Amino acid sequence: MVVTPRFEPAAKTTIERMSRAEGVLVLAENSFNFASYKGDGLETLAAVVRKCECYRLTSGSLEEACAEVMNAVDGIEAKV
Repeated sequence: MVVTPRFEPAAKTTIERMSRAEGVLVLAENSFNFASYKGDGLETLAAVVRKCECYRLTSGSLEEACAEVMNAVDGIEAKV
């Protein structure tokens, strides 16, 4: 599972699917050594994300954010 969180005070908690391509971009943007690996790094991230569901999470509440992520996990597990 790839989840990109964003904290916004007083925001309603939402979790939404994003494409795997967006998931690769999020991972690349948050990898401190991505530039060192160049093409190999991109291939590795793509291989990881092919096996993942990707989500964008916005929340102002840690408790609500955790609950939304756990609901998403439960939904993934139900498919398996």
